[in-house]
Amino acid sequence: MQPMNPNRHLPLISVLAVTVGLALSRPERVAAEIIDDEHSPLRWEQMLDCELVLLGKYRSHEGNVLVLETVRVLKGPKLPPGTVIPVNLEHWYSIETGPTGWEGWRKESKPDGIPRLCYKVQSMNPGPAIPDKVVP
Repeated sequence: MQPMNPNRHLPLISVLAVTVGLALSRPERVAAEIIDDEHSPLRWEQMLDCELVLLGKYRSHEGNVLVLETVRVLKGPKLPPGTVIPVNLEHWYSIETGPTGWEGWRKESKPDGIPRLCYKVQSMNPGPAIPDKVVP
């Protein structure tokens, strides 16, 4: 029979002590929020069900309206190449011309004027939902 090591439970006791200490110390300073998106982005199956799917080139944007120039129609009514289509961005979609995602948190980040299609995500908890590039 081996003698019992009195220190074998020390790591577990240390973790429990720290956990209890954190739970009891200043609970009013602890905050967390999860921002639930009630209208989540389209899933792949929903995208396949769209009436119009096209390959388009960015022309301009103003507010929540994105203007695309049709390059090729992949599904739906045939439109001649060059047709200009306004697209209303809804919910948490936006066009951003400055730093997005984690880059937006850095103080030295400056707008570069390059339009990026973004969707808001919660990068930090607690924290607000911030625009992040859809295509990195």
